[in-house]
Amino acid sequence: MPTNRGLARITTTPPVPDYNVQQFLGEPPPTVPAVLRADLFSASGAHGGPVIDRRRPPS
Repeated sequence: MPTNRGLARITTTPPVPDYNVQQFLGEPPPTVPAVLRADLFSASGAHGGPVIDRRRPPS
């Protein structure tokens, strides 16, 4: 006669976790503003800077 000693039988399903509530304490953070804007890619938004040649030692 077989016995099932030591084996547990799962009869219920676990509750669905609410990840937003667990991840944020309080209100969720505001939306992050876009960093890459269209004016950064236009000619008026481009700014020149010093050119550093790292292959040559400084004189």
